[in-house]
Amino acid sequence: MYNLFYILFFSLAISASAAPLTEQEANAELLATGMTQASIDGLDALSKKFATVFPLVKPDKEATDKFIV
Repeated sequence: MYNLFYILFFSLAISASAAPLTEQEANAELLATGMTQASIDGLDALSKKFATVFPLVKPDKEATDKFIV
């Protein structure tokens, strides 16, 4: 049981340390996987729009369903 826990813990620690730390590293990783710069910029704009607009529509269930779709 403890051996499984140690394996899970160390694999989680390794995967967490392997994640991109900065926006530039994340962009470089997305470019390396084949995404175009335009699609990366669009994804960035979508995530910023979601972060700013979703809290405004969050109280209304119907609006949140329309916003997410």
